[in-house]
Amino acid sequence: MPRLVSTAALACAVLGLVCCNVGNLQGTGGPFPTTIYAGTSAGASASQNGGTSWTTLGFAGNAVNGIAAVNSSTSVTIYAATNTGLFETTNGGATWASLLAGAVNGFAVSGTSICAATSNGVWIYNGTGWTNDTLASTSGGIPSNTVQGIFAGANIDAATNGGLSISTDGGNTWTQYTTANTSPALPSNNILAVFDDGTNTYAATDNGLAEAPDGTPTGWTVYNVSNGLPSSLVQGVFASSGQIYAATAAGLSFFNGSAWTT
Repeated sequence: MPRLVSTAALACAVLGLVCCNVGNLQGTGGPFPTTIYAGTSAGASASQNGGTSWTTLGFAGNAVNGIAAVNSSTSVTIYAATNTGLFETTNGGATWASLLAGAVNGFAVSGTSICAATSNGVWIYNGTGWTNDTLASTSGGIPSNTVQGIFAGANIDAATNGGLSISTDGGNTWTQYTTANTSPALPSNNILAVFDDGTNTYAATDNGLAEAPDGTPTGWTVYNVSNGLPSSLVQGVFASSGQIYAATAAGLSFFNGSAWTT
């Protein structure tokens, strides 16, 4: 089974870095254990020397909203979400194949499944075809068709501009989490990104970063300018081993369990 090369996915407003995955770029001149893949407002790039120099992978002049790499023992597949669709390459960016048409705000790869965040709901590829979960078609509810970010692991978490939706059954049904049905409440219903480290769910919003225990996150701890973040506009989040990274409008911040460093 393919494995996700990276454990890191961050949005950085300061650098224009939408998403980076650190992994082993095999089959394209590798292995390079410090390869970084970057989706930017001007295309997709890769660095094979830890960021010292960069090579363009495609989409020059176009926004790449998300990027990820999945490898087998002999090759790597790179996925890129753009304003014209979701694409994949198996030859290091020499050619790209279209997987889903239309603007894709972000995506997540889990095994053979792909979940795409779009302005027309969540699109889920199960290995053979795509299904579309929208406000009208789902039970329990995606609270808005504008899905701004997505995470796929044990559950599928969809960040929308109307709240957070979580599916525990592969997208068949969804549960809404909003400012109205959580206490302590989410700081905003405008969820810009979401992450789940298997212990906690993290929601990046336009009014702070919210953290809640995994499963049914009905009570949230909120981080904003009042307790250490340089800005309450949080555009991306990643967490591992109790450490949290928040991409804010005023820089990248790191939480070590007791305090934030920007």
